[in-house]
Amino acid sequence: VNVFHRMSTQWRTRGIDGALQGLDYAVLPFVMRCCGVKQKQHAGVFEDLGVMERETLKVIQEKQK
Repeated sequence: VNVFHRMSTQWRTRGIDGALQGLDYAVLPFVMRCCGVKQKQHAGVFEDLGVMERETLKVIQEKQK
């Protein structure tokens, strides 16, 4: 959750409407280092982050209906 919170400023948006597309994963290795995530935990954190990202996008899409 800490990594997801730190990634909250890294959302990519699309075109004119500015809708969220997903997180910018290019900064993820840096964020994980800053959060003290051990190398052996990276794969798990990556998977968890994807789950939180998808659920967040679902909630946002539902609110826009």
